[in-house]
Amino acid sequence: MKIFNALVLSFYTLLILLLGATFTSISLGVITEGNIGEMVSLCYSDANLRLGLGIGGLLLVIIGLGVVQLAINRVHREKTISFENPDGQITISLSAIEDFIRRLFRTNADIKELKPLCVVGKKGIEISNKVALWSDTKIPEATEKIQSVIKSRLQQILGTEEAITVKVNVVKIAAKEIRRPRTKEEPEETEMEAPYQYRD
Repeated sequence: MKIFNALVLSFYTLLILLLGATFTSISLGVITEGNIGEMVSLCYSDANLRLGLGIGGLLLVIIGLGVVQLAINRVHREKTISFENPDGQITISLSAIEDFIRRLFRTNADIKELKPLCVVGKKGIEISNKVALWSDTKIPEATEKIQSVIKSRLQQILGTEEAITVKVNVVKIAAKEIRRPRTKEEPEETEMEAPYQYRD
C-alpha cells in the first residue's frame, strides 16, 4: 500500500509540474498559438497518437477514481476500530466509544461536562477529552482519575492490546449555584386567585 501511495503521489506531482510548465511557457510565449495548432492537427491526423491519447485519458480517469475510493476507505477505517475473530471481522464505531465514555462520567460529582473525541492512528487509539469541572474539584486528582478510568474500561471492553492514549483538556471551571434558603420574613409564593366577578 505504501508503494502504491508513493507511485500515485509521484504521478500527480509530475502531472502538476508538466501542467505548470506548460502554462508558464504559454504565458511567456515559448509555446505559441501556432505550436498549439500544429500539435492539435497532429493529434487528429495520426490515428495511433489519438489512440494513445485516448488510452492515457482513460487511465487518468481510472487512477483518479481509485484515489477517491482509497480516500473514502481511509476515512471509513479511521472512524472505526476493527479486529479479527475466528468467525469474521468485528468493527466498532468510534462514536459508540465516545458515547460510552460520556456515560461513564455522567453521574460523577466532580465533572460538569465531558466531551470525548476518539481518533485511531498508527500509534493506537487516542482519546482527547474536553472537560468542564466544578470549582471545588481537585484538578490533578480528577484528571488522573478520568485518564485511568477511560483507559482501564476501554481495555476491558475492547479486549485489545493496542495502545490507548488519554488526553484531558480542562476547558472550563464552573462554580456551583448555591440556592439561598428562604427566610421567615419572605412570604411564600402562592397562586393568586382571580377576583370575584359579579354576574347578573
